[in-house]
Amino acid sequence: MYRQSRKGYIEEQIEKIGLILTLILTGRNADPQKGGVEEIKKSCKELTGIDISLLLALPADRLPTLFEGALGYDGGRSLAAGVLLDERAQLFELQNLMASAVAAWPKALLLLMEALIAEEGFRTPEYRARVDTILEKLGANGVTPRILERLETYRKVVG
Repeated sequence: MYRQSRKGYIEEQIEKIGLILTLILTGRNADPQKGGVEEIKKSCKELTGIDISLLLALPADRLPTLFEGALGYDGGRSLAAGVLLDERAQLFELQNLMASAVAAWPKALLLLMEALIAEEGFRTPEYRARVDTILEKLGANGVTPRILERLETYRKVVG
């Protein structure tokens, strides 16, 4: 029963994130500079229970602790937060706010890797490609020792 409900949770989370990405893209198409920001704020609060501004303000290394609970790591909330942080970083990049984008990407990367490590169902080509894209954008200078440590685990578990 637990396995079936877990699978349902994973599928539901992937579907919700897909719908939200559609809303963000629609907003971005309407206004390339600012479109999608409100959708990201609202969706982050809805899917994670955490305000995106808090995720942006906290150090990357502290973020995974927000998704730990009595039942273990909540990969679904972590995945949602990672995707939304990445989307916010992309908007920062479009607005030429590179310092903000570069500050957000390590946070997105860490949360995405943690989610994929925790939940096999989230290891889709789309989310794996998102991790690879963020790694490319950050380069060697944007990767902290904590991220390198988790990247090693990610490579072993996810491939």
